[in-house]
Amino acid sequence: MRLVLNSSDFVHNRYTVSFGDNMEAVFIMIADEEFPGANSIAKVNVINILVRQRNDSNYSNATLQSPVIGLGNNIVGVMSSNPELRGKVLNKDNMSECVVLLYEDGAA
Repeated sequence: MRLVLNSSDFVHNRYTVSFGDNMEAVFIMIADEEFPGANSIAKVNVINILVRQRNDSNYSNATLQSPVIGLGNNIVGVMSSNPELRGKVLNKDNMSECVVLLYEDGAA
């Protein structure tokens, strides 16, 4: 399955997609959250990707996947045709230029 994320898909900073036989990908937008550091306050802007198995109303085998553009495994890949984005994290500002690949078999 190929997805291009859109901010209108997110409700309360979350967007859930079912794929494969019993898998779900939960996209969690963390945008402009501030964390104090030694010298300044850092802002975080990332979309985390959690993949989990769904069995009836229970969830199991939840794992965080890499939100780094240009990387992937047999579960999730984040790709972009824009070479300047490779190696950066998926976030609210670049999600429209990226394609998220959810591998239907969900194999690790």
